[in-house]
Amino acid sequence: MVVTRRHEKIFRDQPSLDLTTRLCQGVPLKGPLGNSPGSEKGIEEALFLFDTPCAMVTYGSITLPEMFGNPYPFLHFSDRGLTLNSIGLANLGRRAYENRLQGFLGRGKPVIISYAGFCPDDFAELPKPFVGKGFIHEMNGGCPNGDIGDELIVNDPAMFEESIVAMKSVVGDEPVIVKLGTNSCRSYVGQGADILNRARVHAVAICNAGNDGLLLDEVTDMPVISRTGLAGISGPAMLAQTMGLVYKFRKELDPRIDIIAENGIDRGIDIYHLLRAGATSTRVASVYLKEGPAGFVRLIQEFKEVMHERHIRRVCDIPRLPGLPPMPFSVDA
Repeated sequence: MVVTRRHEKIFRDQPSLDLTTRLCQGVPLKGPLGNSPGSEKGIEEALFLFDTPCAMVTYGSITLPEMFGNPYPFLHFSDRGLTLNSIGLANLGRRAYENRLQGFLGRGKPVIISYAGFCPDDFAELPKPFVGKGFIHEMNGGCPNGDIGDELIVNDPAMFEESIVAMKSVVGDEPVIVKLGTNSCRSYVGQGADILNRARVHAVAICNAGNDGLLLDEVTDMPVISRTGLAGISGPAMLAQTMGLVYKFRKELDPRIDIIAENGIDRGIDIYHLLRAGATSTRVASVYLKEGPAGFVRLIQEFKEVMHERHIRRVCDIPRLPGLPPMPFSVDA
């Protein structure tokens, strides 16, 4: 964002804004923005997120075995408003993180560990070393970059529900987030919401990157992404689909289940609109990958400007779209 004199006046004249919202029904957030899983792979680099406007820090996804991800080039930013991401699930395997992630705690921000599993047994095993330590647990059963083709857990209702139950049987009452895919058909939303309501999860992340995007280089006429050329789709081109899913799930989910909106956010007004459509917080990856920590600063500044222009001083006062439950007014609402 280029800060003009108009922007400077808005920020200077801005009344004190309360950006507080909540996560997982009882976890206070100092703002509505965090980083998405996969946006930071190195532990040392991820620690820098605690010095940004990120209100929550997500690490992962981690798997039981070590995984090497996909070959370079695995990331492409198109001037058409989308990002192709085939980074994959590169990580050192759970054992390598059992002690190293402890350094994330006690830094004033909620820490989410994202687990990527391929069956219910994986999700019963992955969180075990992290239970009772103060982490929030996220089940990622829909990453389109894994070597599992179309067999995503979130697309198999029976396995989806069994995986959630398996994780909750291990973590008990500790906060659980379930990350969904991009399927927007009515049956998927309705059935998925029923499963999430029955399981009494604390929050839902909507949504993972879209599946199987393909772009060809304008010079070589070959895929811009290595391997098969196919990759997850993210960036501004995905905003409308994400917002539609947030809106539809908000209508079907128990109002106590919070929604984290991600995929498609590029401007501060996108955050505002996603909160209006039913989310209680948001996360970004593409902006961070392109701009680094400055991207979080820009988004929050733009979001504050949107709040000021609409004469809204508190996030909890953002009016939801008609027919949706209001924003929670406190972590206990």
